Amino acid sequence: MKKFRKIIVRGKLPKHLRGIYWSLALGIDDMDSEKLHFSSLLQESVPTKDIKQIDKDVARTMRTHKMFSIRFGDGQRKLFQILRAYAAYDIEVGYVQSMSTIAAMLLFFIEEEEKSFLALVSLFQTRGLRWLLIRDLEGLRETAFSIFTKLNKHFFPELADHFEEIGLHPSLFLTNWFLEIFFGYVPFGVLLQVWDLFILDGYSFLYSLVLSVLSFNYDEILALPDPESFNDLKHNPFQAVNPRQILNIATTKYKLSFQKIHKITGMYPHPL
Repeated sequence: MKKFRKIIVRGKLPKHLRGIYWSLALGIDDMDSEKLHFSSLLQESVPTKDIKQIDKDVARTMRTHKMFSIRFGDGQRKLFQILRAYAAYDIEVGYVQSMSTIAAMLLFFIEEEEKSFLALVSLFQTRGLRWLLIRDLEGLRETAFSIFTKLNKHFFPELADHFEEIGLHPSLFLTNWFLEIFFGYVPFGVLLQVWDLFILDGYSFLYSLVLSVLSFNYDEILALPDPESFNDLKHNPFQAVNPRQILNIATTKYKLSFQKIHKITGMYPHPL
């Protein structure tokens, strides 16, 4: 993985190797597929409300990409099956809308249906997504927002004070950025490197990325008069500079590890 890290940090991972790298990084070949019994999960009952929501979301997920462009086509069918299987597998989480985008990204590059399901399970269990989603986003509300607030105060105390002054709560932007891993908020080519790094380092990297975004938009944010004024930056967080510069700073100056986050905030992004 050390070799992959150097390639990924430089943004040089070839497209044809992305599915292989994601599979290796998520350890799906070491997972007990018999224990997870994908085909059996497809036969288990799932709440009707989840089935309806999955079908609705599948129909509008990554529709500009050929794999998912045809309603009830092979790509949409596989995506539906993956999401249905996960809802049956993890009853405590069930189905949450952001899952559709995440599963579609995995399927797009890994391609095989069962392997994509295993990747989704691994991503949720080992990179912290499950922790954010359980019990009605409890991890996001009680952990992620608090960690960000403490990191913001540590690195940008003046900015943190301004957030408080204008009532800008991190839920305004972190909710979408974290649950969809920036999908739809940065150009697709840049998004791939964001995902490569997220799969490598989990939410430690996303906190680094958010700090980098804030640093490049520091003066603009300080001038914001109210929370609503942050919406432009929320929807286009890389607007101020070359995205590669933001990613470079995220992986150097603001690079965070689990241990460093804990040292600064007294909290971990999710259970070890």
